[in-house]
Amino acid sequence: MTLILQAPDLLKSLFSGDKAAARTIIGGFAGVKLCWLQWRYRHIAYPQLRR
Repeated sequence: MTLILQAPDLLKSLFSGDKAAARTIIGGFAGVKLCWLQWRYRHIAYPQLRR
């Protein structure tokens, strides 16, 4: 959610050449992907949740 709210400022900074903005965007997307993978494959880590 924070990544979405910060998107306009991050994109402006990215286009102006700020490398910290690029790292923030990449880190944010990596975090979202990690959360998605954890949710997708939760049955491997928590087999008691299988139905």
